[in-house]
Amino acid sequence: MKRLLEVVLKAAGIAAIVLLLVPGIFPAPVHAQGGVAISGSFYHHHFMMLPGETFTTPDVYVIIFNHYEEEIRVRMTTIAPEGVEVRLAEVEFNIPPGGSHTLDVTVSVGADAVPGEYEISVSADVLPAVGSGIAVVGAAQQTAKLTVMGEAGSVRITTVLHDGTVFPCDMHIYRILEGNLSPAGYSSSGKFESRLVPGNYMVQAFYKDYEVAKENFTLHAGEDKEITLVAQTVFILGFGISPRYSVETKRIVFANLVYTIKNIYMEIPDPKLNLRVNLNGAPLEEATIFQAPLLNVGDTSGSFSYIPEAGWQAGEYSLRLQLYSGDILYAVSDEKTLTVAGAVPSVMRFNLWWLIAVVVLVFLILLLFLWRRRKKKAEKKRPRGKPRPPAPQKKTEEEKEAAEEEAEEEAEERPAAEEKTREKTAAEAGTEKAPEEATSPPEKPAGEGGKTEAGVGKDGTTGDGKPATDLPPSAAGKSQQ
Repeated sequence: MKRLLEVVLKAAGIAAIVLLLVPGIFPAPVHAQGGVAISGSFYHHHFMMLPGETFTTPDVYVIIFNHYEEEIRVRMTTIAPEGVEVRLAEVEFNIPPGGSHTLDVTVSVGADAVPGEYEISVSADVLPAVGSGIAVVGAAQQTAKLTVMGEAGSVRITTVLHDGTVFPCDMHIYRILEGNLSPAGYSSSGKFESRLVPGNYMVQAFYKDYEVAKENFTLHAGEDKEITLVAQTVFILGFGISPRYSVETKRIVFANLVYTIKNIYMEIPDPKLNLRVNLNGAPLEEATIFQAPLLNVGDTSGSFSYIPEAGWQAGEYSLRLQLYSGDILYAVSDEKTLTVAGAVPSVMRFNLWWLIAVVVLVFLILLLFLWRRRKKKAEKKRPRGKPRPPAPQKKTEEEKEAAEEEAEEEAEERPAAEEKTREKTAAEAGTEKAPEEATSPPEKPAGEGGKTEAGVGKDGTTGDGKPATDLPPSAAGKSQQ
C-alpha cells in the first residue's frame, strides 16, 4: 500500500512538472489588449436615391482604427436590401498598431428596386494573424438609412470662367434636410449631371481648397434644371482699416488700408482695384487705389492712405474693395466700417477758415480803430478855423494823358519863351540906362583946398586943415555919405 502511494505521488509530481513545461513549449492563445473601431460620415448620412442611380462622393466614407498593439488584418463586409449594392474600394487590408484606414462608400440602386425605406450597413471584421500566438477577435459596424424614391428631377451643373470656358474643379452637391447638409453628388471635372429626388440643394465648387462658386437651388419632380456657375479665381484677402490720429488734436487724420489680392488660376490683364465708400449708408465716393498692366498668379499685397475728398465728417464710413479687369468684376472684399464721432479734421478745416476770417476781421477792425484814433489826435492838434487841405484826387487815365500832352507842349514852347524873355529883359535894360545918362547932373568943381560939397577935402581934411575925424558927428556923417 505504501508502495502504491509512492508511485501515485511520483506520477502526480511528473504531471505537475509537465503542466508547467507545456505552456513554455506550446503557448496558449491569449486576448490582446485594445480593439477595432469604425467611424466616418457613413452612419449619419441619409441616402435618398432613385431606381437606377449610383451615389459616390468623398464626403461619405468610413474610417477603421486599430487600437491593438499588433498589426491586424481587416475584412470589410456590407449588408443591403435586394436591388441595392454597397461597394467599398478595398475588401481586405492591414492596419498597423495605432493606425487607421479610410474607405469611400459607393451605393447603387438597381432600376427594379422597390421604393421604400431601408437600412444599409458596413462592417469591419478582424482576421487572426497566423502563427502570432495572439487571437485577435473583434468587429465594428456602421448602419445608414436608405430611401428609394419613386419621383425625380434632372439637373445639369457646369462651372465656367468669365469667358465661358469650362473650369475644372471639384463640385459637391448637398441636399438640405432640416437645416443640415446631406451629400447628394460629386464631380471632379467641373460638370455634374444626375437625377435627384425633389428637394432643396446646394452646390459648392472648389479649386485648390478655395471655394470658387456656390449656389442653392430647388428641384421639383419631373423638372429638368440647368445651372451655370461662374468660378471666382481671384480673392481679396486680409482687407483691414487702421485709423491714424493726430498726436496734438487726437482727431483722425487718415485711414490706412491694407489688402492682399490672391490669384489662384491664371494671369489677368489690366487689373484695377477700386475703393467704394459710403457715409451713413449713402454713396460718398469711389477711387482707384491700385492699377497694373498684369495681375500675376499668387499674392499681391498693398496699402493705401485714405482721406475723404471733402474731409472727414462725423458718422459711419463703410468701405469695400472691388477688383475689375475691363468691365468684368473679378473679386469683392468684405465690407469694413469706421466710425468717426465728434469734431473731425473736415470740420476742423471748416472752423480753421472761419478762425482765419475772424482773425482778419479783428485785425481790420483794430486798424480802423487806430486810424480813427490817430485822426482824432491830428484834428485836435490842427488850429481851429484853418481849412483842411483838400485831399488829392486821383486822376483818371484820360486826365493823365491830357496832362502828359500839356507837359510835352510846354517843354516844346519853353525855349522860345525863354528866348523872348531874355530879349525883353535886354531891351528893358537898354531903355533904363539911356535916360539915366541923360538926366545925371554935372559934377561940381571942387573948391579951394580941394573941398567937396560937404567941406572935406580930397586929402581927408577940412578947409582949416583939421582932419575929418575931428568934425562934429553931424558933419562926419555927411562926409561919409
